[in-house]
Amino acid sequence: KATTTEGYRYVLGSVLNQVLLHQSIIGLETKAAMDKYGIKPDIIIGCAGGGSNLGGLIAPFMGEKLRGEADYRIIAVEPASCPSLTRGVYAYDFADTGMVCPLAKMYTLGSDFIPAPNHAGGLRYHGMSPVLSELYHQGMLEAVSVPQTAVFEAAEAFARVEGILPAPESSHAIKVALDEAIRCRETGEEKTILFGLTGTGYFDMVAYEKFNNGQMTDYVPTDDDLRDLHNALLNVDQYMALADFSSYSAAQQKAEAAEWILKAADRHRGEMDVYWYLYAAHLHAIPIIEKLEKEPAKELLQWYDQAHPARERMPVQDQVYRALKKAARSGWR
Repeated sequence: KATTTEGYRYVLGSVLNQVLLHQSIIGLETKAAMDKYGIKPDIIIGCAGGGSNLGGLIAPFMGEKLRGEADYRIIAVEPASCPSLTRGVYAYDFADTGMVCPLAKMYTLGSDFIPAPNHAGGLRYHGMSPVLSELYHQGMLEAVSVPQTAVFEAAEAFARVEGILPAPESSHAIKVALDEAIRCRETGEEKTILFGLTGTGYFDMVAYEKFNNGQMTDYVPTDDDLRDLHNALLNVDQYMALADFSSYSAAQQKAEAAEWILKAADRHRGEMDVYWYLYAAHLHAIPIIEKLEKEPAKELLQWYDQAHPARERMPVQDQVYRALKKAARSGWR
């Protein structure tokens, strides 16, 4: 509805920069509390799906680290069934499965990736926040992935000691916090470990029941599962290169370039990377279409309207159709 109704806008509830900024209240309150009691964390651990919660938790601490005022070891914990940081590729991808938002550069498994149905917790997102992705790319934070049975085992241990039943998402951070604490015990080191307890698990009792009944299993995608998705992601730079066609000067060359881009995209129908090709190709065709003369635009519009009926068009294809219609009506001025 947001893409077709005047006055509406579509926005994600995680991943994007403004959401991390909103979530930074978590980190600001955490740091204020620790400063009040003179505590400085050595290790900061947070669960990571799309990244907004982790980004909010680490925001003030990462600021100090980037400015050289303090040093922290920061660990992002993601599910082994959806390992965008630890096994994804750093490439442009859709932030949303509806392909409405602009492409974002992130560590991602591909927007077509769907985790196994036995995945019990949240953190099901295919990619990682662009901000956190860049920080990870620069080596400013670490990432680990953990299987869900180990996560629930840690969650129950935490519940027995603390009297708090944690959400499965939070339990990813708890699992690694326990691992780090045990490592300190073994080495004799003393470290302050801060982790994010993001919610309670009282709405996740079915998942806890499955774990206790031995019905929960660990699914980890194989390299073959991810290979085709990775190949599509790595090809996006080639699709972006189609923008070079916008330098065409002659009207007929422009028409040929626009037609080539759109028909080349159609030839990839049914392939794994069809959405990548359609999105990138169509976006790069629009500035060319806007400079078409009337007749070439009319011919291309006639073909496009038949090839892509209104009821089947994606939002970006609607943009192309409107650009063609305008060019066919008035031509380039």
